[in-house]
Amino acid sequence: MIGDGAIAVPPEDIMENAEFATLLEDPSEVELRSLVDMMSDNLSSEDQGLVSSDRFHAVLRPWNIFNEMDLDRNHHLDEKELDILLWFHLRIKPGHDFVRQFVNLVDTDKNGSVSRIEWVKAIREADNVTRLAHAAYKQNELNPEGSSNGSAPRGAAIRAMLRP
Repeated sequence: MIGDGAIAVPPEDIMENAEFATLLEDPSEVELRSLVDMMSDNLSSEDQGLVSSDRFHAVLRPWNIFNEMDLDRNHHLDEKELDILLWFHLRIKPGHDFVRQFVNLVDTDKNGSVSRIEWVKAIREADNVTRLAHAAYKQNELNPEGSSNGSAPRGAAIRAMLRP
């Protein structure tokens, strides 16, 4: 547990837990390491080097949604599967051009499909951008002059607000 009483575990305990891997629908060792790395990215001193339940679920939520949409179970989404996933995620049916552009943006290895890790990283990055925009708005609303208390630069205040 961490200071606020939340359940938390060391990242290495997650990696070493055989039951964890069985729940993820046949992950590779690289996928497991990537997931745990995303869970433990930017841990603060308050986290005491532990992965909280919130971080754990924030990474696994897009992973699990991906697995539900991976109709052929090949661990990659083609444009048709991604179309369905984006329709579900955005709550509107995306156009073919939008899906193609999304694949081009998210497909970091440029193989024409989106892997589970590419999807999870894209969602996590989008969440971070959303938090950054919200923090910037909140900071500007609190102090339109550009600093939190007259001494810290705006960027430092925003970073402080984004600490998990």
